Amino acid sequence: MIPALKSYLSLKSSALRNAARISVMLSIASLMGTALHLPKPYWILMTILLVTQNGYGATRVRIFHRAAGTLVGLFIVGGALHFHVPEGYTLSAMLVITLVSYLIVRKAYGWATVGFTVTAVFTIQILTLNGEQFIVARFIDTVIGCLIAFGGMVWLWPQWQSGLLRKNAQDALEADQEAIRLILSNDPQAPALAYQRMRVNQAHNALFNSLNQAMQEPGFNTRYLEDMKLWVTHSQFIVEHINAMTTLAREHTMLTPDLAQRYLQSCEIALQRCQQRLEYDEAGSSGDANIMESPETLSHGALSTMEQHLQRVLGHLNTMHTISSVAWRQRPHHGIWLTKRFGKTTLQ
Repeated sequence: MIPALKSYLSLKSSALRNAARISVMLSIASLMGTALHLPKPYWILMTILLVTQNGYGATRVRIFHRAAGTLVGLFIVGGALHFHVPEGYTLSAMLVITLVSYLIVRKAYGWATVGFTVTAVFTIQILTLNGEQFIVARFIDTVIGCLIAFGGMVWLWPQWQSGLLRKNAQDALEADQEAIRLILSNDPQAPALAYQRMRVNQAHNALFNSLNQAMQEPGFNTRYLEDMKLWVTHSQFIVEHINAMTTLAREHTMLTPDLAQRYLQSCEIALQRCQQRLEYDEAGSSGDANIMESPETLSHGALSTMEQHLQRVLGHLNTMHTISSVAWRQRPHHGIWLTKRFGKTTLQ
């Protein structure tokens, strides 16, 4: 429990950062609602809680769906209130709309928001008989809440996924290294192999998800993200080879101890070069291109299936090292893109 509390209370903790961000946004929303004398100011706070997600891309999509759904719902309510439908039919329709909205809220949040907006205004109409006067205020509350949520995600301690690419790439390489060590060990056990295989796939999935979200974030170098997309593609190939080698190791399709040790050394050198390349922004020099032992010198004659996988892993690692030398120098420095010079946004 104590290590978990230390982790959550760290300034680098995403949970603490998210809690502080939401607290500040709710405080600003409460002050704005009071200052503008809105009839239902708590709608601003509710909008912020509903649209704020973990990442920028997800929050942006949620904001768009919330604003568009609210606007469409208010147009529908504005027309429906003029028909003066009997209360029994109104309540039945509200029940059906609410049920349908809850059924589709995960897959179609925008359409669900339309339904929730309709039922909310009709509820006020039934209780106070003056639902029309809340239509404009409801839309103003939604817009203010969406703007505060968007500003909070951009300016209040943002956790850009493109900034996490380096960490997730390092984690993926470390998981690959542990898996290769285990596969090339003298007596790999099936439970340990299965567990490490799962860790390798989890690490790569985290890297892949970060890249997908980073490509939706504002103002970053698209060339850098395209290069990192290629890096992640080669990482996926390595994961597939590790999965295949894990199956071979469980079937005791092994190399000789001497050959396994030589392959392990070559793979570790290649992995360490990739890890070191991710730590520096300077251009990579060509003088260390031959540090890794050439795959052709590791074995003579026909190659076994295990050796073929290992040599392809070495080839992918060499390519990833080259990509890192190009891509990491032009990675974005987060937050500086907000600085404006001569009326234009400066990207770095």
